Amino acid sequence: MKPITIVIAKYTAILSIAFLINLWILDYSGAHVPENIPSTQIHVRGVIIFLIVLLTLIFSQKEAVKKYSGITIGKLTLVGSIIGLFAEIIFQSVRVFTLEGNRLHYFLIGIIGMTTFDAVMSFFVAYQIKTKNTNRLILFIIILLVLVRIVLYLFPAALG
Repeated sequence: MKPITIVIAKYTAILSIAFLINLWILDYSGAHVPENIPSTQIHVRGVIIFLIVLLTLIFSQKEAVKKYSGITIGKLTLVGSIIGLFAEIIFQSVRVFTLEGNRLHYFLIGIIGMTTFDAVMSFFVAYQIKTKNTNRLILFIIILLVLVRIVLYLFPAALG
């Protein structure tokens, strides 16, 4: 196996296991984790998933840069996106059996939505790791947020 394939396989496994542990803790362990952070509308599940993905991307992309110092931002983004895609396929393949209703719909929405999120996060992490240009990264994030707000304004049912 090529070293980049090893990085992808390693972090796909880590991310898949983290997703499954998160599912078990929040839905099946009886841990009584609140749905929202108290006094906010921020979902605990979303924060945990965001942190799991972010940390996995940071560690995987730093390892890829260490092994291939000349790797480009585009290739780093692709590596992170592939890790997210494979991990999400594994996770959704398990999760779908816990759902009722249109399982294929939930499976596809989960994979498409999370892989898109993973790709965007992967670009941001890759950009920061390769350029260390935080000011421009913040500008990219602001532009993305503005674009999301515009899309949600024009198509209110897009994410609902």
